[in-house]
Amino acid sequence: MSDTKPELPRDMHEQAGEYLRLRKERGAHTFMFDHGAVEIELEVSANTHDPSLGTSSQVLARAVDIPEGSYICDMCAGTGVQGILALYAGATRVDFGDKNPYAVADMKRNLAKHTFGADRARVFESDVFDQFPAETMPYDSVLLNSPFLFTEETVSPDDPNAPFVHSSFDPHYQLLQKFFGTVGDRLAENGKIQTVLSQAANTEEFGRIVTANGFAIQSTKEDSLYPDHWFVHTIGRK
Repeated sequence: MSDTKPELPRDMHEQAGEYLRLRKERGAHTFMFDHGAVEIELEVSANTHDPSLGTSSQVLARAVDIPEGSYICDMCAGTGVQGILALYAGATRVDFGDKNPYAVADMKRNLAKHTFGADRARVFESDVFDQFPAETMPYDSVLLNSPFLFTEETVSPDDPNAPFVHSSFDPHYQLLQKFFGTVGDRLAENGKIQTVLSQAANTEEFGRIVTANGFAIQSTKEDSLYPDHWFVHTIGRK
């Protein structure tokens, strides 16, 4: 995997605008998510990242291993697809987190659609772990499908494209820095983080953030799904 910072094909506002155009065309809709082991129906609102417009969700879903009886966190959960699949795979409980209130509403609808109640699923509107209760049990695995494209630009919260920019771009990798700076307090001693990056990510900066916070990439699965080549990293404590 290259450690050079990639040249992005388009200005991030232009790319966000294109994504916004596609989202407006589709609007709120229902779609089938199939990653091989199980097919599930999901709802997505017009203001939530749409997994059917990209491939990272599918790549992560078919790469992760969910031991039966495990305690899972689905962070940057969007529609809740990763966590719902984990529940079907036998996870005892899944906590879902996303700072987008529209995504939180989508998750709740999708959990109800699949009849997973509060005994097995909790949903938090939260910037990383900020709003998670302090007494939460340590997680056996944290699934992270966060924006992975590095940019030095920032976006005003008043920019109408801001939610869509932040679904793909993480300015200065601030979200990743916050996540890896706080996840250690939430992870079981032998717990794992499973996350997905494309070849367009800034892998050098990603690796620096991982190691600076006391973690190491333990294994990597590669996957090619048009139009990207993907890397699913399993990360644990050093």
